[in-house]
Amino acid sequence: MKRRIRAIMFEAKYSQYIHPSKSRFAYKNEITGVCAEISKGSRSKGAGAVLYYEDGKLYVDDSDTHYYIEGETGSKKSRVESTNIAKSIIRAKENGVVNDPKGELYKNTAGYAKLFDYNIKVLNFRDFKFSNSWNPLHLAKLYEIEGKHTQSSEVLDDFKDAIVAPLINLTNDRYWGDMAGSVFSYSSKILVKSVPDNVFNIASIIQFSDQENLPILRELMQRMDKTSETTLAMKGIVNLSAEKTLDCIFSTVQQMYLPFIRNKALMNLLSSNDIDFQDLVDKKTIIYVIYPDEKNGYDYLVNLFFSQCYQYLIDYSTKYDDGKLKRRVNFLLDEFNNLPPIEKFANKISEARGHNVRYFLFGQSFGQLKKNYKENAQTIIDNCNWIVFTSKDMALFERVSEMCGKEIDSYGKERSLIEACDLLHLKKYKDGAEALIIKNGQFPFVTKLPDYEYIDVFEKAPESQLKEIRIRQKPKCITFNKWISGLGSFYEYP
Repeated sequence: MKRRIRAIMFEAKYSQYIHPSKSRFAYKNEITGVCAEISKGSRSKGAGAVLYYEDGKLYVDDSDTHYYIEGETGSKKSRVESTNIAKSIIRAKENGVVNDPKGELYKNTAGYAKLFDYNIKVLNFRDFKFSNSWNPLHLAKLYEIEGKHTQSSEVLDDFKDAIVAPLINLTNDRYWGDMAGSVFSYSSKILVKSVPDNVFNIASIIQFSDQENLPILRELMQRMDKTSETTLAMKGIVNLSAEKTLDCIFSTVQQMYLPFIRNKALMNLLSSNDIDFQDLVDKKTIIYVIYPDEKNGYDYLVNLFFSQCYQYLIDYSTKYDDGKLKRRVNFLLDEFNNLPPIEKFANKISEARGHNVRYFLFGQSFGQLKKNYKENAQTIIDNCNWIVFTSKDMALFERVSEMCGKEIDSYGKERSLIEACDLLHLKKYKDGAEALIIKNGQFPFVTKLPDYEYIDVFEKAPESQLKEIRIRQKPKCITFNKWISGLGSFYEYP
């Protein structure tokens, strides 16, 4: 009491020198007032990050703003945010593309999606038996058919860069890697214009660029448009007079293709296509991407998938007058910081909101984000609201403390609203976890958020187990000695 009296006397005496606090914590109604409310049995809709929970009511941010959500392993960020976000998306009949390395989100939410008659697709690099097929070259063929030749070439170049990079890193020799990449590039750009959609795949390109087919390739080059830049470039390689150089080039090409040649199941998965990005536009769809995050052998394919999916959606959105998809698509990228950098991601996240595409990025370390994206990391997080769970990431905490601003105490002294060290003590409970929320336009807020198993907001659904998916038909590729003669015959890839 005496301390409070002294403070009042101090304020009265020095009031002209004391300025109001520059920051404070948000009040509950300030947070809930900008959220959509979800409760059991209600018809209210809203999808997004969970910001508050009380008395059986879940408050989610239904705005178009992206979220960066960080917490160490075991912080419960997946149980508190990822699963609840995914279920809110399904309940609101929005669409989702989910980075799900261990398959946990599929297990926890696919059954819920079935209740709402969702089109559920799985791209599974952990176990190919439980995966739909995806041809990473299919989009290039679609663009080519539509007359979008530049976009088609960009898709092929992205795939080329993805398969060449590991080879260059392994051999530490850029020249031969670039030459091998050129063979793929020229081969794919010739085939994309000349073979049917169902045989334009990695299996056909591997055959096309096999050194044993050099006589056929040389004959083919004589028949093709002599003014084509691609034809001239390919002709320059296959007609090399230096046999040793030619042998080295095609030896490197074979080495580049080894991951596919050695793994027939992977070749099959990538040589046909039953994951259609158009489904994300036309109907209720959720796609789960599962892969072994303890290895990095499939990371480039995962990145390609997300990049292609995003690019297709952005291109399609331009068909609308307002440039926005009619059904929002949400990318839930768990373990985002462990993925290799996604090409031009800072640009993608900056423009996504305008096309009705939203990102939720989950990470364990702000330092890893900066390592992956360097100066672009700042652009990425500037486009996001933040939710921070318990962690030991002091670099992040210092930044968060700075973002939360300063307050003025009763003695007129300025101090941080929340110190970096205070964030070390965010608590974790059996039924939830504490988190600090930083939302654009609102003061910071600390609250306990619920574990998905301890709330009764969403309809009950059983856990989902992955089921074997039979590819509708075996992928096909070209028999070149017949194709070049105009017979157009195909054979099934074993």
